[in-house]
Amino acid sequence: MPKILHTIIQISFILCTIFSVPVEAKELRVALVIGNATYETSPLANPVNDADDMAEKLRGLGFEVIKHNNIGMREIGSVLSEFRSKLKAGAVALVFYAGHGIQIKGENYFPAVDAKIETEEDVPNQSIAIRQIMDILDDSKTSLNLVFLDACRNNPYSRSFRSAANGLARVSAPTGTLISYATRPGSVAADGEGRNGLYTSKLLNQMGSREQIELSLKNVVSEVKAASLGKQEPWMEGSIEGEFCFAGCAENSAPATTPAADIDPATIELSFWDSIKNSDNPEDFRAYLTKYPNGQFESLAHNRLERFTQAPAPRTQPPVKSAEPSPTQTATKSLTGNVGKLKAIYNLTWNQDGTIHGTYRYPKRPDTHYTLTGKDLGNGNIQLTEYTGNAISATCNLSLQGNCYVGQMNKNYRNRLDFEQSIYRATGLRRSVSHGLVIDWH
Repeated sequence: MPKILHTIIQISFILCTIFSVPVEAKELRVALVIGNATYETSPLANPVNDADDMAEKLRGLGFEVIKHNNIGMREIGSVLSEFRSKLKAGAVALVFYAGHGIQIKGENYFPAVDAKIETEEDVPNQSIAIRQIMDILDDSKTSLNLVFLDACRNNPYSRSFRSAANGLARVSAPTGTLISYATRPGSVAADGEGRNGLYTSKLLNQMGSREQIELSLKNVVSEVKAASLGKQEPWMEGSIEGEFCFAGCAENSAPATTPAADIDPATIELSFWDSIKNSDNPEDFRAYLTKYPNGQFESLAHNRLERFTQAPAPRTQPPVKSAEPSPTQTATKSLTGNVGKLKAIYNLTWNQDGTIHGTYRYPKRPDTHYTLTGKDLGNGNIQLTEYTGNAISATCNLSLQGNCYVGQMNKNYRNRLDFEQSIYRATGLRRSVSHGLVIDWH
């Protein structure tokens, strides 16, 4: 009997020892996912799809997901507060944003869909600032932060800004943070033609990988460059310690202790300069000199500032030219396109100084003609103003997609829907966009 009791005591001790060994706590993963698409100015087709698919993917990878689509100005504070409340010290935090993004003097902002931005000063009060997100991550003492920004599209408000830098600016991130952009700082990425943007589609494909995050993102870079024929190149910055793999790291996966990308400071400075070199705002050049007081473009920046302070030299009034433009100075194009679902025929003249004038009409309404004036902004962007009689009846901003200009026509009529307008530059194309739908009228 004493031997049996002794044996029972030994077994009990072993069982207690086994079950008292602490089990490794499951890693807390929290993600903030935002897709903004229904902008009053320049709506986008893919960000809501991007956010929905990203949220579904992250939930399958063990993330607690906070997802919001089409955030308005009044929602910004509550969305950020909700995200902050879910983060704990030591957690893995992830932020994914798809939508419009703009930079002003080196700071990045993501406008609310109902933002009414007339000047640069309106932006901070009507947008999520990337600095707000970085402060939340820093304050929460998370162990690892991943930020994905598919927000490097054309700035839809640039025509009302003193300066109009393209894309997003480089970010100073907290320790342990890895940031992935859809394209290089200062560059612009397309919204995409399928269900997802090009960058997001490739990122989603890599998120089931058991490879180190740095290697997965390098694969995204390679796939996006190949698919865009080199026109779009995603960009990484920041660094993390240890290892992270979306689907759990393979046994032979080595920890990553080096920065995610070898970032050449001269390349970053060049991107900064490229984003402001054509600016007509002296504050942009002062910002450059503050950041790079001995930079490679320091003398050029000082020269530009001196030009702003000098009074412009008087100009001799040029002689009045004939109303009939010279064929060597202009190019007249007869184009087809549509406004909403109505086929339209355009006769537009591109002048050498970048101005545009002409008319358009609907074949189904032969007695109705509209006058157009505008300007070619370069880089595949044009602005047009429509006149009915002597009154402005609509404005539109268009960008070159493939071989056609596509954009939003904002009618100045009450209760009148805004229509997507496309102007075809080649008769062989049969592509139009109307609220995200492809219409073939041939």
